[in-house]
Amino acid sequence: MESSWTPRDLTDALSGRGVPPPGICRLDSGPALFYEGRINGLHGEPECGKSWIAWITVAQLLLEGRRACYLDYEDTEAGAVQRLRALGVPDDRIVSDLFAYVRPEEPISRDTEQPFGLLVGNRFAAVIIDSANESMVLEGLDPNDNKESGLWMRRVIRPFMESGAAVIMIDHVAKNKETRGNWAIGAQQKRAMIRGASYAVENRKPFGRGLEGHAVINLAKDTPGAIRERLAGRVSVAELSILSDPVTYRVEYTLTAPVSYRIQLREKIRSFLLLHPGAGKRDLRDLGKSDVVDELLEELITDGVVKVVHDGPRHAHHWVE
Repeated sequence: MESSWTPRDLTDALSGRGVPPPGICRLDSGPALFYEGRINGLHGEPECGKSWIAWITVAQLLLEGRRACYLDYEDTEAGAVQRLRALGVPDDRIVSDLFAYVRPEEPISRDTEQPFGLLVGNRFAAVIIDSANESMVLEGLDPNDNKESGLWMRRVIRPFMESGAAVIMIDHVAKNKETRGNWAIGAQQKRAMIRGASYAVENRKPFGRGLEGHAVINLAKDTPGAIRERLAGRVSVAELSILSDPVTYRVEYTLTAPVSYRIQLREKIRSFLLLHPGAGKRDLRDLGKSDVVDELLEELITDGVVKVVHDGPRHAHHWVE
């Protein structure tokens, strides 16, 4: 067997066949959240919406006819079926060979390595680990220990990653909001092993049966850089809204990229000028950051969308429909 210390062939990388952009869990506008063949992460407080994002990922794949696996250390088969049905996945997709729902109750060992190997061999598009800490505890490993976190990654996570799957680890955060920072609880090694994208999920309105819940998905880490590139300095990547029917409990969800500040400000300028034709620059600067307002006005005037009428020292602005 060839040693991992043997220098690698870099031909494919030189040919441009490097890390592809994220292709798993697509937003309504097209871009996706998770990298295939990489370890990704979701972390946040209990009931913040991170499991909903994971189940939406599974539902999208099954409806597309692609394979998904859910390693569930915290819920039951009934909970899994309930979520997928609520998201509109037909029963024949839930029980098909497209989906593997696994509830591990013993660690990977000589007795379990065969079924584990068969599971990895399915070459799933995505594998959900719910949750990372519970998986480590089952393996007899300490989530706060860097060495044992690395051992867990090599034992449980890397085989799925090397099969090409987007591995998505769900994790918890420390209770103290002031000191926990923007990362999941546990060892530094758990953060280092994420070589795809990691997201902090913040709940804004609770999710529940018959309710409309809302969460914001913020980027915490993006090793390949494709996601951060499109954010243009923002942190928020997407907003999740879930509306649960109070009778059937079926859900409708939206997973949308937030509207940029410049787009929002442009719409404010348009609305203001339609209501107050002839407004001066001082009035328009009250709508937002004055430097951004000035930049947008220059662009709008150049594009012919805003017309300036000089009335003595005063410059009157009009929106041209």
